[in-house]
Amino acid sequence: MKFRFTLSWWHRVFSAWNKNQWLQLLRRQRALLHEGMESEAEILHAIVFYHKTGNRFPVRLWIKLRLTDAVHSIFTTFHLNSYPDYSFHFATRAFVLIFGIMQAVRILMVLAFCSRLAVSTVAAQTPDIVFHHLTEKDGLSSNFINCFLKDSRGILWIGTLHGLNRYDGRHFYNYHSSEDSNSLPHNMVHALAEDKYGNIWGGTDYGVFCWNRKDNRFKKYQVSDSPVAANTYSILCTEDGSVWASSLKGLYRLPEGERQFRKIQENRNNGISFSDNSIRKNGMVIGPDKRSIWLVTREGLMCYLIQEQQWLNVSNNKEFPLFDGHSASAISVTPFGHFWYYDNKQQQLVAFDPSTKKVKYTRKLKPAIDGGLGGTILEDNNHRLWVCNWNYEMFTIDYLRSNTITIFRHTNEITNSIAGDFSWAAMQDTGGSIWLGTVGGI
Repeated sequence: MKFRFTLSWWHRVFSAWNKNQWLQLLRRQRALLHEGMESEAEILHAIVFYHKTGNRFPVRLWIKLRLTDAVHSIFTTFHLNSYPDYSFHFATRAFVLIFGIMQAVRILMVLAFCSRLAVSTVAAQTPDIVFHHLTEKDGLSSNFINCFLKDSRGILWIGTLHGLNRYDGRHFYNYHSSEDSNSLPHNMVHALAEDKYGNIWGGTDYGVFCWNRKDNRFKKYQVSDSPVAANTYSILCTEDGSVWASSLKGLYRLPEGERQFRKIQENRNNGISFSDNSIRKNGMVIGPDKRSIWLVTREGLMCYLIQEQQWLNVSNNKEFPLFDGHSASAISVTPFGHFWYYDNKQQQLVAFDPSTKKVKYTRKLKPAIDGGLGGTILEDNNHRLWVCNWNYEMFTIDYLRSNTITIFRHTNEITNSIAGDFSWAAMQDTGGSIWLGTVGGI
């Protein structure tokens, strides 16, 4: 039995979907989509790859390409005016027709699932956030930003690769290292803190400085005779007037009125040895009770109890899952009482209550973010996390709602894109604006 069926209207519609044209468009994407991508696994892999590389997956083009194949397999079965050499039996054509329809339905179902998966892990690469920049052109001493400090008088202090900056909202005032005694000990300023008198303390690549507000002068302090230990990556001031500094070789304290930092003794019996575990940059915060200091190191999260002069870590607190010994970095305080840190081993963000030492939240980063040590974490007033890692990935996580990850990338062609792809410094001001100190400015 011969069966002829004309799909002239459909033919005119789908003839515009020329397979070679779609493949040519696909190849113009910044990352090539392989022509032979057929399986669901390959689709999933391609979607994740496109999001990680910052490109938008060409879903519409791919759907049209695959539906073109399905529709062609349908109308080539019956459209015998265009294919006069075909003389299939009706049963054969019916089978091909059903197969083509099933292929089209399967493709739509897979793409719908993949689209849902992609939205749940990575949002659009061009979010509706506008970045305004401050750079060397505006008076910064360097575009490489290490730290921020908003002092009690509303002045923003900025530590950079090449000096200290004071910003009053209109002008930058720069301070540098020199042979003059009233200067910085080193131009690389890693960390800043304010004491109870309004003086500004900073950690550099060669010791600590204190800028005295009353006489506008700098005083230098040497943390250690060791050149390695002299690199001060984190600094904080406590209510008793002490200044705390951390370096590659340990934790140091400067009691009020003294001139020499004292090293906090390690407890090697409990696995505390900073000859092996360097305390990370952005690696030290004061506890809410003001009587403990929390640190992140290569050997995991640690806590130092000031009055008891006691260390807590995985060796002596195994009953707390918080102390798991995983490589940790980027600890940060939040307005909501809990702390965050970056678990480098499990590739996840961990929030914990420092009072109870219990984990509150964990947020997995894979597959959207895979690899890289944590550099910076900030939780804003809307419970959104701003995160950066050493793979030069800047992203936000709406961790209490959709758990959506939104990636930001610097683009020279877009003037209001983020200033750089790596950040050591992040803060939110009283007006709600987010300040990110990147390798390309603020």
